[in-house]
Amino acid sequence: MDKEKKNLVFNILLLLVWGVLTLFLAVHHEIWRDEAQAWLVVRDLDLLGLIKHVRTEGHPLLWYFMIFPLAKLKLGVISMQLFNWMLVFAGGAFFVFKSPFNKFLRIVFLFSSGMFYLLPAFSRSYSLIPLLIFLTAYFYPKRKTNPYLYGVLLVLLANTHVIMFGFAAALSLLYLYELCRERDFPDFRAGVISVTVVLLSLFAIVLYLLGVREQHIYVSVYETSTIAVIRNWVVYLTGFSFGFAAVVFYAAAIAVCGFLFKRCPKMFFVFFMSAISQFVIYRWVWRFLPQRTFTIILILLFCLWVIEASKECTQIQKRVNNIFIYICGVIFLLSTVLSGLRFALMDAGMDYSDSKNAAEFIEKNIPKNAVIVSTYDLITSGILAYLPQRKFYSAEYQKEYTYSFWTAPKQYIKDGLVLPASLWKNGEIYILTNPYSQYQGAELIYLSKQDVISEYERFAIYRLRKN
Repeated sequence: MDKEKKNLVFNILLLLVWGVLTLFLAVHHEIWRDEAQAWLVVRDLDLLGLIKHVRTEGHPLLWYFMIFPLAKLKLGVISMQLFNWMLVFAGGAFFVFKSPFNKFLRIVFLFSSGMFYLLPAFSRSYSLIPLLIFLTAYFYPKRKTNPYLYGVLLVLLANTHVIMFGFAAALSLLYLYELCRERDFPDFRAGVISVTVVLLSLFAIVLYLLGVREQHIYVSVYETSTIAVIRNWVVYLTGFSFGFAAVVFYAAAIAVCGFLFKRCPKMFFVFFMSAISQFVIYRWVWRFLPQRTFTIILILLFCLWVIEASKECTQIQKRVNNIFIYICGVIFLLSTVLSGLRFALMDAGMDYSDSKNAAEFIEKNIPKNAVIVSTYDLITSGILAYLPQRKFYSAEYQKEYTYSFWTAPKQYIKDGLVLPASLWKNGEIYILTNPYSQYQGAELIYLSKQDVISEYERFAIYRLRKN
């Protein structure tokens, strides 16, 4: 068997093992509120309502548009989970077959925390990023001969999540610079049209999300310190506590910037601007999430891909590149493998959220015409995703709901539950709340078990009869 066939067999076996394991994790995973929220929004709103509502959540629309048909076909929330896994699998397969990296990097990338657990198991818009960013890296050398395709990829990347806005903006500005200074485009007019469309798309995202920070119940009060951002970037990416790991991580990050600046100033600009934009987002807009943090690794791989695939490299430069890429693989990817494996094993052995169990209890034990009052409605999205025929009544917003609201409620529940008389039409109501709340005179009929990974995804249900 020649070297090419051996490499093909290796790639297929690697993808098969990784694909089976990640598929198991994806279908076993119980969705939590952020995953469920997107599903409920596309399930219960029409297209115009979707566009109007998603703005209040502070996200671009691409993920919602992609899962919209699944929900309208009434396929169930499992279809979103399978679709999410297929996107991640496609990104991993493209990386394995098309990237210029060696076997070591291909293996540690697929089994890093992001690709092994965080992206395939959690159905979020982040699952779109690996495939799109690797397609962009693959077509980057052809950006001048195929500007429309390159422009489409940048527009799609910008619309995955605001965390990728800086990356898409940096590549767009770089493309504009090349148009103005290099002028070696086979079709200059097509290049101008492409970059104009991308820049207008970025501007449209800004307009769409303008003012959300002041309206969003969480984002409006979120702010952290610079030190916290520096600390959490390491903790959420590697799983190690802040300390020696941070020293190694940031020393490697400085080395990466130096390498990029020396080898390819354009890729240094892209990586640096992406990191700065993410810092701003973590500092003033969105809190850290492991999936969100992993995007900086994907951006780094994009930059290294472009450099490694460059035809301008000499043999010596390629060897230096390979050594540096190997070191990056050890520090930035291999360091995440253990934390990803640990969380994957936890999710396989425990429930990530108790939403599915609570939904099954409600379906079996609570009449369909019963009134279920939620004092916990920002957290109960996961339950409603498994109950397509049900609605809950929000004690804070004083109306029925399925998807959660991210604007300030009409009242905050502090000293007691105040409910309108119309809710007592059946002589009893059910109260869905957190496991720590207690209601005098009410019967506790359901309590989540202790061994749930997400502490915020545990529930209690009380039955309260009218005196």
